Amino acid sequence: MHLRPTFLLLALALPAAAQTNPPLIPIPREFHAAAGLPLTSGLRVDCQQPCDAEDAFAVADLKSTLTARGIQITEALSTPHIYVTRSNTQMGKTIYQESVPAGTPTTPLAAMHAEGYSIVPDKDGIALTADTSAGIFYALQTAQQLITGDGASSMLHMATIRDWPAMPIRGLHDDLSRGPVDSLDFQKKIIRTIASYKVNLYSPYFESTQQYASNPLAGVPGASMSAADARALVAYAAQYHVTIVPEQEAFGHLRHMLIWEKYQSMVSRPLSAHRRRRDRRSRCRPHTRRCRRAWSGHRLSRLPAENCHRPSTAASQNPFLGRRRSGRTRAA
Repeated sequence: MHLRPTFLLLALALPAAAQTNPPLIPIPREFHAAAGLPLTSGLRVDCQQPCDAEDAFAVADLKSTLTARGIQITEALSTPHIYVTRSNTQMGKTIYQESVPAGTPTTPLAAMHAEGYSIVPDKDGIALTADTSAGIFYALQTAQQLITGDGASSMLHMATIRDWPAMPIRGLHDDLSRGPVDSLDFQKKIIRTIASYKVNLYSPYFESTQQYASNPLAGVPGASMSAADARALVAYAAQYHVTIVPEQEAFGHLRHMLIWEKYQSMVSRPLSAHRRRRDRRSRCRPHTRRCRRAWSGHRLSRLPAENCHRPSTAASQNPFLGRRRSGRTRAA
């Protein structure tokens, strides 16, 4: 409730040309409003055949979302529709050309290829197209926002839209080491929510909340993410064009793991209940490096992103981190 005035001020701060009706998040690069169609008798969503498997998933996901809002999904030809096709079809080429502003070259933009899309109105609803499955998915997320209201009082706001992302990577960092660890079902809900706003990266942050077969005490079952859940989340997120990039703390905040007797030989100074925040793991000892390599192997087998963030928070600020037993400090 306390955030609503902030959002209102931000909305008022936007120039009039940047606002859309209905409001769309994120705001498309090009938007021209048209008439609206009441969905009193329901909505038809068609994908031109043969419909790509990923496009079919995006269409089914849209239907499921709208059904949950009480909007009837029907096959009746007399109802408003959302028509989906790829840009390499004749219909797709026509849709793109109609979406281009007057006086602008109709040559397809290279910047639109990976995730861009076009939407145009027709007499019975809207038609959309894109080069890729990601573009189709994002076009359908915009189409979902073009539908306001619920049930029989809902309305499809038609518009001409041409849109593509300003940033190729748009992510959410989720700290899973402060408080209860999210369940797999809740993390799936996070994926669906961020994907609906065209976020394509989810980065869960782990300290001692990820399970490792080689070091079972590092993440206690019931209070950490299992390998099975991690693999399930990766597969689920891929359907929504979201990449999972894990972040495993490497040095600065492993005190909850190092409190176990098994890992006492890995710390630079004895653990103390009163000084845990100043006790850190020495990265210079061979068994410490072996443990870290084992963790990396387990993590990559379940969260196989191209990139993995392995930070060393507080490493440079902590004079005890990285000291050899002789007292010499190894450079970071």
